[in-house]
Amino acid sequence: FGRSDAASLSAGWEVLMGQNEVQNWMKSTPDRNISMRYPGEWKFAGGAVDPGETPIEAARRELQEEFLLDLPKEPESCKLHLLNIKQTRPIRNVSNIMYNYVAVAEENEWLQRYDVAAANARLEARRQRFREKTVDGTFWQMEPAEQEHLAPEIHEIA
Repeated sequence: FGRSDAASLSAGWEVLMGQNEVQNWMKSTPDRNISMRYPGEWKFAGGAVDPGETPIEAARRELQEEFLLDLPKEPESCKLHLLNIKQTRPIRNVSNIMYNYVAVAEENEWLQRYDVAAANARLEARRQRFREKTVDGTFWQMEPAEQEHLAPEIHEIA
């Protein structure tokens, strides 16, 4: 945590987590449903490091995508601390390297202002738009980047 070995948190611990959707819409097709790697699991925001992206850039992007956050662009206004690096156990013959970061509310005004209920309402609106596009079939005609922007990955934030 910065230049010290320990952090002092005056507000106590609160953890922001999201619940996975059950179906992986990015891997499913109109004829075949594919479940998420851990369907319904409560988890921290996270995902793969895209080509040309650093782990910290991936952490920021995943926070924004999954928890519908609009993070400040300046690094000093969005402080994420590397907690640990771990390798996952293989699932479906795939093992990943996980970079776990911590954001402390006392250091991040954006986290202090985060409205979980409003984010959940936006997730519900996204699921509704998604349902409309799957029912009329237009979801399956979209480019992958467009699908990823619309397809629900997180069901609820708590």
